[in-house]
Amino acid sequence: MTYPIPGNDDAVKSIRIIVETIVAAIQSGLAQRDSRRVQRGAEAKAAAQAASEPAPPPVVTGEIDLSKIDIPIDLVALDADTLAKRKPVRPRKTPVKAE
Repeated sequence: MTYPIPGNDDAVKSIRIIVETIVAAIQSGLAQRDSRRVQRGAEAKAAAQAASEPAPPPVVTGEIDLSKIDIPIDLVALDADTLAKRKPVRPRKTPVKAE
């Protein structure tokens, strides 16, 4: 909507046009703010409802394909026999300082 702005001879009409334009912009902004609040409230309600419901347990179908799993090289060389032959590691004793 565009209104022609009258000259100085009709100052009251000019002020009325400017004020009506400002009022329309304010009303539009307030309507947008209210619609955003309603939308955020609906989103928050949906999120709260989703959070209160427990997640379903994962469904496992079939077996795991170990060829697709990356195993570090250090662990690939170890097997049950190698682990059985190793000596247990003892924790180091802290040295006692002489006074």
